[in-house]
Amino acid sequence: MNMPWCKLFNISHGEYRHLEGKPHFDEFYETKQSFLVRSLAFPFPLPEIHTVHQDAEKARGPHYRGLLALPDETLVAIISDPDFSLPDMVAISITCKRLFAVSARAIGEARLLAAARWSGCRIACVCETACFSDLPPGMLDDDDRAQVEAMITFIDNNFAYGGVDVVCKVPSPPLWRGAFDYVRRGYGWYNDLQGRDLDMFNLVVSQTFPVDRKDWVLVNLSKLEYVRASALAELCGKPDDLQPFLPNCKVDLGHALLTRICWASEDSPFWFGSAHIPPEVGRGPWAGDRFAINTMDRLGKQKEGQPQWKDVSDAIVRDVKRIFESIFHGETDNVLKMTPLLQEIDWYWYGSDGDDEVAVTGRDALANPY
Repeated sequence: MNMPWCKLFNISHGEYRHLEGKPHFDEFYETKQSFLVRSLAFPFPLPEIHTVHQDAEKARGPHYRGLLALPDETLVAIISDPDFSLPDMVAISITCKRLFAVSARAIGEARLLAAARWSGCRIACVCETACFSDLPPGMLDDDDRAQVEAMITFIDNNFAYGGVDVVCKVPSPPLWRGAFDYVRRGYGWYNDLQGRDLDMFNLVVSQTFPVDRKDWVLVNLSKLEYVRASALAELCGKPDDLQPFLPNCKVDLGHALLTRICWASEDSPFWFGSAHIPPEVGRGPWAGDRFAINTMDRLGKQKEGQPQWKDVSDAIVRDVKRIFESIFHGETDNVLKMTPLLQEIDWYWYGSDGDDEVAVTGRDALANPY
């Protein structure tokens, strides 16, 4: 029986990405999707930046304004111009203490968005047999549906991926992994930075994933549900593995996400060939929702009377194990306890400006996977 293929889609950005491993469920599900984890994970800045920001705040007094005697909001609007990339914003801000101080929040947000490019976006893993008329409500907004409906004039309703590939035509671009990318690749004007300007630029654009954090979670922003990385580490018998990537675990937060975002037609043999696979896997209740990977302390608290965050880790772990049982049968427990043989592409996505072994190994991985 021929198995249909699947792709990852970022519907908000109109992007797609091929899955690591082979594009059939039982093949890609046992493979780490490290790009998916990295594209959602909010990094931390280097700790030293807080001292620099505190020092810069002293320059916000009226007697420091000089030539930049403009309201703070005007300066923020200037440096947040959509035509400016993150490096542009940083290069401008480090020329003036006051500008650096007033733009700190805008640059911090830009750094997060550049690093976690898919965070907050509508994401789905769609099978090529999916039908447009059968897509879950909310996966496509009105503008998206209009694009697909315009194509139905030329193609019948059963074209591949339910028409999602009509909306998502662009391959996912590289993610911003940190200052070390500039050091290694020597981009243009970066080579002209010297002394304190160079140190400041590297400090501001650096990003890390502190190894002492044990509270990383995959967050469904649409449904206010989350999955703890620690629950998956425990499933694999490695409770102290480094979060959020869990490099020594067979499964990670990417597997957790794939238990809920896959979508296929109801009669697709792709999903329902095994009674062990939970039915909701092929009709993912999270398909098209918005996601992020963050630490618990950075999740916004819900006000009293509003829906509250819900921990669904136990349900996800149960389904991950059932899916592995459908693939590996009696060997499931042994397979889950294995330390995966990571590919260069996995280490590439783990690279950051931290000084821990995972970050350093990631920096030394593929110079460019594209």
